[in-house]
Amino acid sequence: MIRGGEVEIEGGKLTFEEQIALAEAAEKARREAEALAQKEAEEAWNKYKAEQLSIATTKAAALTASTAPVILAEVNKANAKPAWLRAEVSNSKKRIEDNIKLLEGTIEPDERKNIQEAIANELDTLDGWLHIRPKDPTENALRIANFRKTAGV
Repeated sequence: MIRGGEVEIEGGKLTFEEQIALAEAAEKARREAEALAQKEAEEAWNKYKAEQLSIATTKAAALTASTAPVILAEVNKANAKPAWLRAEVSNSKKRIEDNIKLLEGTIEPDERKNIQEAIANELDTLDGWLHIRPKDPTENALRIANFRKTAGV
């Protein structure tokens, strides 16, 4: 049970009812401050998210513009090649396009960097399907000879 009584404070005494009113006012002020802080935090998060999505969309658009001609050229080269090679080139193209779409919705800069690296690696893979790049000229000659032998050229 709560016992009433006056409490001395600086400047006078407070009755039990005044103490309750003061506590309620303090609690209300605390809740309002928390709500304001929460609202400010949400606004800051939404602003950050919008900025990051803008950056991601810009990077995705730039990557689309820069990779589209390269992909088209590789696909056109692959059209004259065997079906398995066309399929591999098509798969690489699809992975690049999927990664660019993923990049558009990514707000984390580190994740965006990883996706861009994956796109660059896939572009190298796409290029590698049609262009042999060995470490030395002798190995290159052997690969070409083996390719010609298996292709019947």
